[in-house]
Amino acid sequence: MRRILLSLISLCLAGCQTPAMILQGYVGKDLREAVLDYGYPVMFLDMADGRRAFQWDMSRKVDLPASAETTTKTQGLWTNSTTSTSKTVIDPGGTMTITNCKYTMFGEWSTEQNGWEIVDFKKPSGICALP
Repeated sequence: MRRILLSLISLCLAGCQTPAMILQGYVGKDLREAVLDYGYPVMFLDMADGRRAFQWDMSRKVDLPASAETTTKTQGLWTNSTTSTSKTVIDPGGTMTITNCKYTMFGEWSTEQNGWEIVDFKKPSGICALP
């Protein structure tokens, strides 16, 4: 399972944005931009430090492909050395997982914008952190 997740991560690092990268893109912006992109947050909570936490609840579908590792051993004709190679083959016969993820951004009231400005976010974890 760990090998599959590492394969997925390496495949997506080339061009996929992680949820943390997306959330980071809202820091310094008006909350209304996130609302336009993802709808209203399902809840908010006033924090003790004066910030307000806004939380979105989203379902994520993650396809986990099946993988198989093959090993080939060959022996040199002119030498006594043996070489071994292995490769991981990913085929589409994997499983689909649907998970519920919570994404939280923190805002501070901005009189200049007359609205909430995103100042931070809670970094997603587990499968919710995957692209």
